[in-house]
Amino acid sequence: MTTHLELHDLPHGTIVVGVDGSQGSDDALDWAADLATRARRSLTVLHTEAPPVPWNAVGYTGELTSLPALRESVLAAGAHVTDSALERLRARRPELELAAVTGTVDPRVSLVEASKQAHLLVLGSRGRGPIASLLLGSVSREVTRSAHCPVVVVRPGPHDAGDHVLALIDGTPAGLEVIEFAVRHASAMALPLHVEHLLWTAYELEPQLVEGARRLLAEACAGLGEKFPDVEVTSELRHFTNPEELIEAATDAALVVVGHHPASRMHRILYRSVSSEVLEHASVPVAVVPTPQS
Repeated sequence: MTTHLELHDLPHGTIVVGVDGSQGSDDALDWAADLATRARRSLTVLHTEAPPVPWNAVGYTGELTSLPALRESVLAAGAHVTDSALERLRARRPELELAAVTGTVDPRVSLVEASKQAHLLVLGSRGRGPIASLLLGSVSREVTRSAHCPVVVVRPGPHDAGDHVLALIDGTPAGLEVIEFAVRHASAMALPLHVEHLLWTAYELEPQLVEGARRLLAEACAGLGEKFPDVEVTSELRHFTNPEELIEAATDAALVVVGHHPASRMHRILYRSVSSEVLEHASVPVAVVPTPQS
């Protein structure tokens, strides 16, 4: 059964997939459908479209209200996109509870608004692998920065070869939320979790710093075995000099989880750069977890 909803009626805790009819959004649909089934959550497909030129040429992102015929035409085109997405989902996972949302606002606006109610947003990507640059579309890039819930960006192609979930943390409070998200999804995906505490090695690391980081990592992972006995958890300190090392290490993961990082200005710049690089260039799905301090 499918329910057609307005954006403000989005069910709390659903997984939302942004769709546009492209191969990238089909890949995102497939990934989200499999996760929603394992996690026993409903799945909502969302397609909204900004007003056509000349309105969006001047940055208009609001609702079309004064041109009923144009609005109906945009909505009809959007309904075709969501109907095709729902047909694909029913064929892949007929047991899922499905809903659809269409509208006439900029998709960056609607997805961020949907994130207030959603458990997770899932988006496709124009990415072609780990070495190209500026791979994310403007929608994916903006939504991962502004969403109120975690966002997963799915790369093109199959994603069933990864053998673990990888969480990248840096010893700040934000890392706890990254680990919490990662372990829950490792459980839903029936995969082990590997946590890496990142240490920048542009300069020689003092033994006290390394020991402190090791202690923080142990504390961050403490108790996961009791809460999630079905998830095998391993952890390590990773010394790195550039994000390319992390991207290469992530190639055999089923999902990489990163976060927004607070703390000092330099610390924030460094680790947000890491998160951005992983998100832009990793060849596997990447989840970005917002934190209150972001």
